[in-house]
Amino acid sequence: MVAAKIPMGLWFLTAVALACSEAEDPDGGTPRDAAVDGGVADGGLLDSGPPDASDSGVGPGDTGVGDGAYLAVPGQRCDQRTRVALLEISGSGNFPPNFALTWDDRPAPWLTSPESSDSSCFFHRYPVSPNCTCSPSQVCDANDQCVDPPQPVPGLSITIRGSATETFTGDGSLYGSLMANDPSYSLEVKGAGLTVTLGDSSLPPELNNLEDSLIGTLEAPDGLHISWDSVAGSSRLYTSVPINHHVGTPTFTECDVPASSGQLHIDGAMLRPLAVITGLEFQGVQHVNFAAAELPGGCFEIRFTRVYPPSL
Repeated sequence: MVAAKIPMGLWFLTAVALACSEAEDPDGGTPRDAAVDGGVADGGLLDSGPPDASDSGVGPGDTGVGDGAYLAVPGQRCDQRTRVALLEISGSGNFPPNFALTWDDRPAPWLTSPESSDSSCFFHRYPVSPNCTCSPSQVCDANDQCVDPPQPVPGLSITIRGSATETFTGDGSLYGSLMANDPSYSLEVKGAGLTVTLGDSSLPPELNNLEDSLIGTLEAPDGLHISWDSVAGSSRLYTSVPINHHVGTPTFTECDVPASSGQLHIDGAMLRPLAVITGLEFQGVQHVNFAAAELPGGCFEIRFTRVYPPSL
């Protein structure tokens, strides 16, 4: 058994998220957050609008009666099986942050429940069999059925307010750099006839003494241990480890713990199925402040993040 232990540096990348925490909805709607739902059997999560059966909006944070406006809730995340949009505000040091937004009209149809899990991680196996064949215009879903693939939402607009107000527009996805590194930012994102807003939110602090230690080898990993100086607050340490890129399927392990814990251990059973062909391709970690809003067509996730590459 071989161990490698090297400090980690800094760069930008994109990863995936974990599930929103929910409880049962007493008004007969869908499961929701524990806060009071003001709707009447409206299928909403945390609906703060007046009771109205015509309100088909879901939350967290639907702000009106069928008005298409939603508040992202800090600390919440999406179940990736329902996620349709991801906005990342990525910072490094004192440089102005970059942002990246993608928004599809439906969730990825091939995602299923995790095959296995422990207290920190979930292992997701791509379930589609090699016998599933579809026309070039369709994809295989989790039940080996041919379905239409997700399509990028046109006509996106994002307004980011810090010391300056900046607005960006485009179709399907948006990328850019902000003008200033500010203590906090508020957001307004529009697309698909919906508006998602988030009040003042900030990047988490830089991590100190971040290290990764591989147990075993990249070809036969028995575990991966990550440590850092504990960080007070509600931020999270998150990582997504994909299967070797030569396989080309969305099989992966994702993990997340409070940044206050100061450590994350990934068991070998969560890594070995990924370490095929040329070995494990650990992508590094993110230090994240999360927020999310549940929309009629799926979940919208926001990450204020600092991204750290691997040393493996």
